[in-house]
Amino acid sequence: MSENSTVENELPLTNIITPSRVVVGLQAGSKKRLLEELAELLANAGRVIDKATVFRGLLDRERLGSTVLGQGVALPHTRISDLEQPIGALIILDTPIYFEETEEVQIACALLVPAESSDDYLKLVAKLAELFSESSFREALLAAPDSLHAHTLLNLPVDDTPRDPVDGP
Repeated sequence: MSENSTVENELPLTNIITPSRVVVGLQAGSKKRLLEELAELLANAGRVIDKATVFRGLLDRERLGSTVLGQGVALPHTRISDLEQPIGALIILDTPIYFEETEEVQIACALLVPAESSDDYLKLVAKLAELFSESSFREALLAAPDSLHAHTLLNLPVDDTPRDPVDGP
């Protein structure tokens, strides 16, 4: 057994959010349009998921309470029946939109999780919230020239996310 067995048992973010489900520079004029784009990416994930079902699930979850994390990031998520493992999508908008009346969003990471999962679901949301709380990670995503570069950033552990240089003594 390796010393990283716990980490090895977790599904890497790059498996949950594949390059085909990352979009950089999208122009979405509204929260509804952004959720529709996320639903389309998630519905095209190669599994039998209806776009309308995904959109409805994301919208219903938003009605329960906003999924805005702050700092320009939203994490819309919902549970889906007959889903075997979590899937996600990442959209980096060209310009921020108002997701809520006073909350602008430029980065949206959507998650679909199996309806039966609970602990894994909460751990995944917490992991993403931690990742997006890092200003250097958000800045790197916003500076990503394309989807592939943005996807590559998901591979980096939080501690390895590109940071501003620090002057030494």
